[in-house]
Amino acid sequence: MGKSIKLQLPWVIWLSIVLILSLLPGNNLPEIKFNWFEIDTLVHVCMYFGLSFLMLIGFFHIKNELFFKLGLYIIVVCISIGLGIELLQGSVIPLRFFSWKDIVANSIGTIFGLLLFLYYRKKEFNMVRFLQ
Repeated sequence: MGKSIKLQLPWVIWLSIVLILSLLPGNNLPEIKFNWFEIDTLVHVCMYFGLSFLMLIGFFHIKNELFFKLGLYIIVVCISIGLGIELLQGSVIPLRFFSWKDIVANSIGTIFGLLLFLYYRKKEFNMVRFLQ
């Protein structure tokens, strides 16, 4: 397996998981409730945190200003995926509903993924070597 494919595979798998879970009919999802907060919001933050972080790692080998532009595109793509899924849930997925709160949670997760990536990049953490 080539180096480039090894770097892309984690985010592709994670995106597949996000899409499958997000597009399941509502009656196929487990109901989990907590008194302090809605677990659904935390799940959205974690899913998009993982997606953006893994996508950024996947393209980490691209240098400098090209990576900066690509990083911005990745963030826009992750947020757009979340919006697109919410639109699908609101229109064609049985027992699923459009939610602005989920879009905000997806966006927050995406930003947290970016922030963690930037933290490790600043600390000169070699993620590419870590994944090899």
